[in-house]
Amino acid sequence: MIALATGISGSGRKEFAKKFLAFAESCGKKAKVFDAGQMLIEHARNLRIRITEQFVLNSHHDTIQALRSAVCEKILAEIPLLLKDGCAVLINLHAVFYWEYQYLPAVDYHYWRMFNPNFFVNFINNSDVVAKSLQKRTQWEWLFDKNLPNDFALERIMDWQNNEYINTLIASQFLEKKLYVIPAGGSESILFRLFFEPWREIWYLGMPLTFLHGEENKKERARIDEFARWLEKYVILIDPRYVEPLSVGQLTSSSENRAVHSNVVGRDLNFLIPQCDGMIGFYPKVVSSYGENCERSEVFRTNGKTFLIFPGNSFLSPFFTKWANEIFKNEKKFKSRFLRYLDEKHGNYITRVEESEKSYNGEQHG
Repeated sequence: MIALATGISGSGRKEFAKKFLAFAESCGKKAKVFDAGQMLIEHARNLRIRITEQFVLNSHHDTIQALRSAVCEKILAEIPLLLKDGCAVLINLHAVFYWEYQYLPAVDYHYWRMFNPNFFVNFINNSDVVAKSLQKRTQWEWLFDKNLPNDFALERIMDWQNNEYINTLIASQFLEKKLYVIPAGGSESILFRLFFEPWREIWYLGMPLTFLHGEENKKERARIDEFARWLEKYVILIDPRYVEPLSVGQLTSSSENRAVHSNVVGRDLNFLIPQCDGMIGFYPKVVSSYGENCERSEVFRTNGKTFLIFPGNSFLSPFFTKWANEIFKNEKKFKSRFLRYLDEKHGNYITRVEESEKSYNGEQHG
């Protein structure tokens, strides 16, 4: 299978790809990652064309296009042998460049169509994480100029990430392929299963994370961790915690940054949730969570299955329970029902999970 992956600079997609390769190898599977950007720079050096990582986007458009075409031809030449050998192929590209206050197109429909990917992947990350990564590179020092407004870099990164997603989405729709959005800080098992176990269901895990910070909620957070590990054994789990290391102050501040807040909401509701078969809303204790309720509402209204685990009777108004197909008092009662639901829907789903785990000794990976 072939996947075409996009993600903005500093998103962590290269680091994710390395983890994916190691994970696949440990499971006895073959995988190959093509980093088109690095290949372009190396090809330019071989041709004695002066291209540097710091100033590559200053290069003439025709020069970049010619180098990119050569790289794509090289990848196309290797793909048939890799597929014949049973290798999963991941091609890392950009859909949009952001350079000196301008968005520049990077989609090459000719070659993207020639690659004929089985699916697309867009890697996303929290804007804070991306900013910290870019600040370490001289290539992006202009983005953090002290004369710019305090939130300039943060907001441009959010815009850039949205542009990258939208252009990838348009390309995937044009080529009639599925697009998956993966948190770059998430488990490498997500991409592994999209390649090697595409029959697994995709589920979103919602939780009142904003209201469970602090030492007093340490046990509750540990329960969420344990519950997530259990779910990952059976489904492809989309966990918003992997893309949300924002501070409590940023999420709840009375002097809110509307750009940050709008992107947090849009990311979860528009990017992550639509690809999921359903959602589990897990409350390890009785607290209120407007975000979790909105997420379940979105899944419910887009005809996904919604489960709610809630330990008490408080907040159980019609406007809270409306968005849950089934409600449980604790995770123990939910687990048996969830496994039964998967089997009822697919026939032998749990048996297939167990056989798959044994085939590559994947139990140790969760």
